Amino acid sequence: MCLNSHSFGPCALSSRCDCQLRLGTMSLKACSECGGQVGADARFCPHCKRNKPAKRMSGRFAAVLVFFGIALLGALFSRGSAHSDYPVPATAPAPPEPKRVAPSEVKRDLSGAQEGFDTVSASLATEPIVINKGPEPIASESYRNSSALITHTSSAFSSTGATTLVGFVGTHNAWLSLEVAISGFTDSVGNRWTPLAGPAVFIGANSPMLGAVYYCNSPATSASHTITVTLSNPAPLVVQVYAVSGTDGTSRPLVSAIADPGDGNTSTSAASTSISVPEHTLLLSWVKTENGAAATPGAGWYRDSSVTRYLAPAHKSNAAAASYASSFTLSSANGWQTAIVGLTPAR
Repeated sequence: MCLNSHSFGPCALSSRCDCQLRLGTMSLKACSECGGQVGADARFCPHCKRNKPAKRMSGRFAAVLVFFGIALLGALFSRGSAHSDYPVPATAPAPPEPKRVAPSEVKRDLSGAQEGFDTVSASLATEPIVINKGPEPIASESYRNSSALITHTSSAFSSTGATTLVGFVGTHNAWLSLEVAISGFTDSVGNRWTPLAGPAVFIGANSPMLGAVYYCNSPATSASHTITVTLSNPAPLVVQVYAVSGTDGTSRPLVSAIADPGDGNTSTSAASTSISVPEHTLLLSWVKTENGAAATPGAGWYRDSSVTRYLAPAHKSNAAAASYASSFTLSSANGWQTAIVGLTPAR
């Protein structure tokens, strides 16, 4: 084979050709078709006549083919597994958003605050801080005493941080043939309390009822705050006080008149008249029952754990601008008194 003439026969140039020298120094490769030895630049294989016998697939081109082969196999496998009994989801489901819980949604069990004692009090401690655009209760204190007294004083509670205090008091306008009136609503830190609704009288089927609502804006506060109600003559009494933060603190709270079912009447539901409030208002309500029926507030309202027999407080936080009335379902037909108060947010 002559490397100059590129012929497959003997060298035609004989002694004038250096093909034998070049053959001894030239790089040889195996033919890609038959495997025979050929020159690296040979145009034909002398054994099988293949064109460009020494050319082979480059490493980069081979890698590309392998990659596409693997991708094709993967696609075929995924298509087959989509019809299996256990399909694999394309993406994992997103975790649920954590739910924020407002203080008003935290329920407390006060199983000890039952009727075996003449005096029952309960406190609602400050709950974890929750971002809110409206006022929130930071404490709630209830007191009930079935003994006929002139002066009634609650247990101590913390009012620290409060910008408004609101209290509801219920008693009888006559007891043991003596006329009863509310002659004083005071506290242990010298705040001035102002009547907000009432006093109002309801002549029940069994006994007359007397109810009133009081409030105090921008109060002096204390970690051991107590409330004192003074009557003109001895009588049993219930009182419930809210300490609220984030209120306007300068304006008179919004309030309804004290409602009842009508003298001598009873019912298994109690409802206040309506009040119109701006957005982010905190709504407070109470129902005082004649015979101690249990009371459940309506949808969206939360009955506070400071409930006692005869008096059930409830509140609704962050209300939208609208007209609202409170409602309660009673466990048995009772005479009752109820009211609703709106505390607007700080400006």
